Amino acid sequence: MNAWVKFVLKAAVSAALIAYLLGKVDIREVWMTIRGANWVVLCFAFLLFYVGFTITAARWQTLLRALGDSTDFWFLVRSFMVAIFFSNFLPSTIGGDAMRMYDSWRAGSSKTQAVAAVVMDRFLGLLALLVFALAAVWLGEYAALYDSNLLQLTIFGAAAAIIALLVIVFMPTSLLSWLQRAAGRLQPRLRSIADAILKSLSAFRNSRGALAIALGLSFLLQANVVLYHWIVAGALGISVPLSAFFLIVPIAIVVMMIPISINGIGVRESLFVLLLSAHGVTQAEGLAFAWILYALLLLQGLVGGVVFALRKERRCTA
Repeated sequence: MNAWVKFVLKAAVSAALIAYLLGKVDIREVWMTIRGANWVVLCFAFLLFYVGFTITAARWQTLLRALGDSTDFWFLVRSFMVAIFFSNFLPSTIGGDAMRMYDSWRAGSSKTQAVAAVVMDRFLGLLALLVFALAAVWLGEYAALYDSNLLQLTIFGAAAAIIALLVIVFMPTSLLSWLQRAAGRLQPRLRSIADAILKSLSAFRNSRGALAIALGLSFLLQANVVLYHWIVAGALGISVPLSAFFLIVPIAIVVMMIPISINGIGVRESLFVLLLSAHGVTQAEGLAFAWILYALLLLQGLVGGVVFALRKERRCTA
């Protein structure tokens, strides 16, 4: 019952945000923007998903190897494609991560290894995005958003993530032990989350080389993500500098991670309308951009669904 209440509330938020936008935007202008898109360029942008999958698999494999596990690279690529399916066709973005943990275990990892690798993988990806946001602010791309609370949140998040990475690498054993004891006093659900995070920190404390490689791959991956958004915008005739997307994309992704709607529906559209309007983009163009992004993501999710339907479900041995 509790889960259903949360689902209904999230659905209500998504519906309210979409209704609000449709009340302000001429849907005919949105459709005209979509019809005028360069579909050849959009197909090229879609292929960047697969570039991202290979980079993600390489990062994931690097982290698993640091934990003493060896999993086939292409198995991880297919697993991430399946995770995209679960993230977009289940009412939660956590579904994809759960599937990746399950697949790591299915390939022979222990449960601790599976959780630690995915948690660290997520953290490094977010860290790279936030560093990009800080770089964009340093380059002056914040001018149109200088009074935005979203900008301040991103800067704070970037600083916190950088500090957290330093803590991971240099945390003394005594501090880790104290944190583990403190986590034991939390409520059961929070305790399980804290335990997973602390186990991840502990597992990688002696793998600084692997963390450095994985972080480098994270920067490469997130550069691909930013480039993807810029190319999609160009395909719709939206003229915004690439450097601006190094701030726009991190802000959008970080906010969409907050579980207040169904898979970011409504939040995604509102964010891109708001953030792109600061660069002279009309609301109709911003909404068209958000819908094209989501359509391409759903299409990729369907491909992942096919991969999931064709694979054999069995636990492999390392």
